[in-house]
Amino acid sequence: MSMQERYEEAKKYVAEYSNLSWFQGLDDIGKKEVDKFRIWGKGNGLILELNTGNKSVIPEFMEYLEGNPDIILQGMLAAIESANRFNFSVDELFEKFREKLPPVNSDVTYINGTQLFHFWYEKAVYSFKKNRLILGIEELLYALYLAHKMKYYSGFEKSVSLYREHSDYATEQQKWNYKHIVEGVFDF
Repeated sequence: MSMQERYEEAKKYVAEYSNLSWFQGLDDIGKKEVDKFRIWGKGNGLILELNTGNKSVIPEFMEYLEGNPDIILQGMLAAIESANRFNFSVDELFEKFREKLPPVNSDVTYINGTQLFHFWYEKAVYSFKKNRLILGIEELLYALYLAHKMKYYSGFEKSVSLYREHSDYATEQQKWNYKHIVEGVFDF
C-alpha cells in the first residue's frame, strides 16, 4: 500500500501488527517476535508519517534510527524522498547519519546498492532544490557511479539526464569525474 501511495490505509495495517500484545501464552521466542513487530511497526509508522508530509516526526525518527542502525540507509532514503516531495528540510538528519551510510565504493548487494543509488540520486535532487549546485553534482556523481558499477541502466540514464540539466555548474574536477564514470574508467 505504501508503494501505491495509500498511506492512510497502510497506517491502519501498521497499527494492527505493531501491537500484538494480546497474544496469550507466548514463550520467550514468541515475546521476542512480538517485540520485533512492535519495533518494525514504530519505524514503518514514522516513515508513513513522513510520506504524508508530517515533518514533525523527524526528531522521533532520528531517535528511532539511532536505536536501529541496520536500517539507516532505508530510513534516510524514505526521509529524503519525503523531503523532496513536500519541500521540508532533513539537513539535521543527514548530518547526523551521513557517516553511517555505506561508502559509495563499498561492496554492496544489488538491493542495498540500489537503495544507495536512490538515496544519492534523491539527495542530489534535494541539494539542487536548495540551490547547493556543486554539492548536488557531487552527490549525483555518486549515484551515477553506483548505477554504472551495478549495471543499473535506468538509474544510469536518469543520472545522466539530471547531470546534463546542471552540468553548467559543475567544477572542472566534476566534469572530469563525470567523463571518466561514463567511460567506465573511474573509481571512487
